[in-house]
Amino acid sequence: MRRANAVSPPQNSKSSQGISMDEVAIATASHWAPILESIADAAFAIVILALAVELIAGRVAKRFERTIDAHRESEVASLNNETERLKSENLKLQQQAAIRDITPQQIEEAASKLSKFSGQPAKIVIFPVNFESNWIANEVHAILHTAKWNVDFPVQLPAPPNGFMVQGIWVDRSNDPASKSAANALREALGSTVAAASGIADGDSLLAGRSGLFDPSQPMVWIMVGDKPTPLHSWVKP
Repeated sequence: MRRANAVSPPQNSKSSQGISMDEVAIATASHWAPILESIADAAFAIVILALAVELIAGRVAKRFERTIDAHRESEVASLNNETERLKSENLKLQQQAAIRDITPQQIEEAASKLSKFSGQPAKIVIFPVNFESNWIANEVHAILHTAKWNVDFPVQLPAPPNGFMVQGIWVDRSNDPASKSAANALREALGSTVAAASGIADGDSLLAGRSGLFDPSQPMVWIMVGDKPTPLHSWVKP
């Protein structure tokens, strides 16, 4: 006797709850599709925003760079102008306070005019003491020494003698005739070589008898090299 085959249950696409697989896929797609689209839209918006920020930032940065460059150019121009101004002022100072080119021949010529006063006592003082006044005082000493005057090296004073101040060179003397003549000749000789000198040509001395300057009872030519002497020669050219 044949045994009857068991009857297989029919294939069904629905789950035990009665929901088909297609319905699950559609539901899943319906759920995620809007989310993923939103994510894609957000990502695209972020990319657009990043590009916009990059563009704006680049333009702003270029504007700042132009501002910085303009400021730097202004500073460079200002520094160049200041440099030129300082160069100009420095050249003027050099012209006012430069080493003067007085030749040995000029010293000899000036000394020859004064040699007839050989042995004349003289004193050279400096105030205020600076490079220029020191140099001129030494040139005056060289001339007088060559002319065989009785003169010591210039004396640098720490303060104006008895309050006396002078601009340039002042040549004074005692009231004896020989000292008067020697002082006048010295002013003339200095005026043609070293620098213009001032003083009283005739009459009594302006300074003789002032305490601390010189004894008016003794022959003396007193030379003071003061502030801002005006030399005649300069090797500094503009």
